[in-house]
Amino acid sequence: MTLHKLTAADMTKLKTQLANDRAAVLASPTIDNPTQQSIVKTLDELSKNLDKEIQQTTGSDASTLFAGWAVSMSGSFQALAKQLNTTLLTPMGACTYDDGNGNPACAVMTQAQCDALGGTFAGGVDCSENPLV
Repeated sequence: MTLHKLTAADMTKLKTQLANDRAAVLASPTIDNPTQQSIVKTLDELSKNLDKEIQQTTGSDASTLFAGWAVSMSGSFQALAKQLNTTLLTPMGACTYDDGNGNPACAVMTQAQCDALGGTFAGGVDCSENPLV
């Protein structure tokens, strides 16, 4: 299977998706205020880190650097995906993409976030294909 190499355009699409997620959380009448604020804080931190990465990355090294960023942020993405899955019933699972060197890289995130990255989504499982709890 050929995996998608991440580009600056993909990361910009992911940033847009994070903004969409934020708007959905704030608009939801079923999410209590403390939970909303917790999710928004996580979204804002990921978006801020993503902005830094986009600004620092240019040229041919973009794919490798973005893949490394996504892996380093995978814990935050997984926690966010779980919160969005619980509160908005958003599908979550493993998102696999090219690490920039032709190798697979993976992070657990929502399907919409994975689609924004151009990754390959496997719903309901983590990066080791274990069921998400």
